[in-house]
Amino acid sequence: MLLKLGKLACYLMVFCLSVFKQAQAVVAEYNASPVSVRVYASSQAINPQQKFEMMVVFDIDDGWHILAPNPGDIGLPTTVEWVDNVGYKLISQSFGDEQTFVTDLGTQFGFEKNAYYLASFEPINLNKSSKKLEFKLDVSWQACRDECLLQSKQFVFSLPIVQHNVLPSAEWRHLLEHRRLAQNKSQNLSENNDIPLMADGVVWALILAFAGGIILNLMPCVLPVLSVKVLNLVKNITDIKKARSDAVFYALGVIVSFLGLALLMMILRQSGESIGWGFQLQSPYFVAVLLVIFVIVTLMFLDVFELSFSLNSKWLMSEGKGGAFLTGVFSVVIASSCSAPFMGTAIGFVLTQPSWVYVPIFLALGFGYALPFLLAGFFPQVVAFLLPKPGMWMVRLKHILAIPLILTCIWLSWLLYAQIFTNTKNHSNSEWQDFDAAKINQLVQSNQKVFVDYSAKWCLTCLMNEKAVLDRAQFLDWAKQNNVALFRADWTNSSPQITESLAQFGRNSVPLYVFYINQKSYILPQILTFDSITQYLK
Repeated sequence: MLLKLGKLACYLMVFCLSVFKQAQAVVAEYNASPVSVRVYASSQAINPQQKFEMMVVFDIDDGWHILAPNPGDIGLPTTVEWVDNVGYKLISQSFGDEQTFVTDLGTQFGFEKNAYYLASFEPINLNKSSKKLEFKLDVSWQACRDECLLQSKQFVFSLPIVQHNVLPSAEWRHLLEHRRLAQNKSQNLSENNDIPLMADGVVWALILAFAGGIILNLMPCVLPVLSVKVLNLVKNITDIKKARSDAVFYALGVIVSFLGLALLMMILRQSGESIGWGFQLQSPYFVAVLLVIFVIVTLMFLDVFELSFSLNSKWLMSEGKGGAFLTGVFSVVIASSCSAPFMGTAIGFVLTQPSWVYVPIFLALGFGYALPFLLAGFFPQVVAFLLPKPGMWMVRLKHILAIPLILTCIWLSWLLYAQIFTNTKNHSNSEWQDFDAAKINQLVQSNQKVFVDYSAKWCLTCLMNEKAVLDRAQFLDWAKQNNVALFRADWTNSSPQITESLAQFGRNSVPLYVFYINQKSYILPQILTFDSITQYLK
């Protein structure tokens, strides 16, 4: 049985690593010296109802630089011209911040090593019968060192037209992060241990995923079930071999389940679905099923009734190892309604990386989640030494542990009601505006200070921060006095616009708090305090 489950996990990892190769975002390229040019698209298809982006990246040889649209005292500007743009409209375009080069002939403005031109488009008047959208792009630049070379290239390419939602590819999100990093070399964009885009980024993500998995055991939806399982191990401490076997198979159930989640997220993202961690809670059907499960478990904790497959017995199967494995699977289903600190940053990291990164990140998350029970199973004597002898206190403790389960049932009921019967965009405070990417961009470009709260009603951390800080009079008065525009991106139900906006910051989960000051973006910690926000204006 153990060998079969191990093989199953290995096959699943190999399948994840080999099959899901991320589609490339590059649509045209020109390789030459001293400047190579690549054209990227935000996605591999165009939805007539969705805006899309293109980026032209200039790779510049060492010692050379190209000139900006405003070249300075001498030289020809770099130009990017969209020719015969039928079927789409250019909304905005930008090269970003240029550098200054002082030469014998005067001062020049331009770029070295890399230059990033970003353009946003809106489809217009697309025929429903059209299968593809044609693009023609003329690019010219002057590369300078001791001498200057004038170069140009015309790119012609097309993208298919589809009717389903499309999302930015992982390569595109990675590219946006590199562009943002290049424009903010002197800025510390991460104030809360966000993952830097460097060689050891995966290592940091693994550490945070592992820590997030451990902390996940302390969430109110998980802790009661885990506690009862640990107590059951202590109760049957005489059979150490069985305790260790159950712990191993429980861990296998957890890890295989997390790998299954990674596989599901990879499949859905490849098909263009708008998902992130917590995507399952955006479905009222899943929330309803989860509510029924929690109600049953709560009643069992209160001894209202018992089921023949209770969590304390050989659950669902006559063989104990199979029961332990399924208990691990069940605990992951329960944990899917929770999010822990560090998890958002770690899981969001995979957005900026190739598909294979899903596997180690979710493995680390699963191992961290399974570790407490694994340790309890291998060293039940230590747990037994720390706890009183088995007795009625265990029954009373189980009744006490039912309290967080009752609260979870109430929360799930409120969430289900909000998803079905109410508009989740209504805010209790009029100071908060609904998420509008175009309006936010307009305000940021006009040097307006903007604070964006990416949250959801199924995100307990989000609700805690709103009650403790964001919806309190102290913060709202401060925002009004300092002319800070407040926007709330409610991700309770699926929203491709919010998902795409999160992806631009390398995230696919909430909470996320972004503060724009002087056209610079700052990512705040996931656990907010009033001082952690206001310090940015000091």
